[in-house]
Amino acid sequence: MAGGVGMAGAVTAEACGASVEELLERSRRGDARALGELFARYRPLVEGMCAARLGRTDLVGDAVQEVFVKLAASLDRLREPAALPGWLGRVARTTAADLAEREARRSSVPEPAARDAAERRPAAGSLLETAVQDEERRRALAAVMALKPEFREVLLLRYMHSRSYREIAEVLGVPVTTVQVRLHRARKALAELWRD
Repeated sequence: MAGGVGMAGAVTAEACGASVEELLERSRRGDARALGELFARYRPLVEGMCAARLGRTDLVGDAVQEVFVKLAASLDRLREPAALPGWLGRVARTTAADLAEREARRSSVPEPAARDAAERRPAAGSLLETAVQDEERRRALAAVMALKPEFREVLLLRYMHSRSYREIAEVLGVPVTTVQVRLHRARKALAELWRD
């Protein structure tokens, strides 16, 4: 696909003039601009994977940062440029899962600051008004976020990032048939949640 948009909104090498292979090589030599270009190309993919796995938007930025720190630390081991999207997807899933686990352990005991913030929440009336204004969107998001992480991942990659089954399979490191089954089950589960 020459000169267009590739996986998860990432701009293809032809559109920017530098191949992924070239950017990886330049990054290995310490070129911060090349590493920044890799970040720009693949950030949408990594953000989508982290959001799907975490189920919380407040932690996505931290997870994305960790993934790209891991990329920078692993540059010497990445030999196949075509495998980079899949590698980033797998690292994003693992990193997000680890972060969610750390957060769950940390938040199991409320800190004084968290208790204070809960006491300063807006009145129920203003919360209700806000919820009513955007009920369909909130309901849809809640239904998606209630799904298992593997279902959220395939739904977000397919419908928010417009990825093909093959691209989703590559990112998740699973066969295409697994993607198809997960999408089918995710749609069915989403329909059941929507009816409730």
